[in-house]
Amino acid sequence: ELEPQFQPTAPGRVSIMDLQGRVWHSFVFEGTGAENGLSIPLIGLPQGVYVLKIAFGALVLTKRFEKIAD
Repeated sequence: ELEPQFQPTAPGRVSIMDLQGRVWHSFVFEGTGAENGLSIPLIGLPQGVYVLKIAFGALVLTKRFEKIAD
């Protein structure tokens, strides 16, 4: 489970992609300006290296991570 912390000021989208560009999870969130914590379940995601992408307003944050086991 991933739990990124950020303060979005505009609605946005969270995506998890593999290194071939396939999107495994994607959802929209509301931008309230308050600190938001997300809980992104990784159950069912195969082991491997992925990119977490959080986009809101003109800002795009990316973080590479490796899933080792459930």
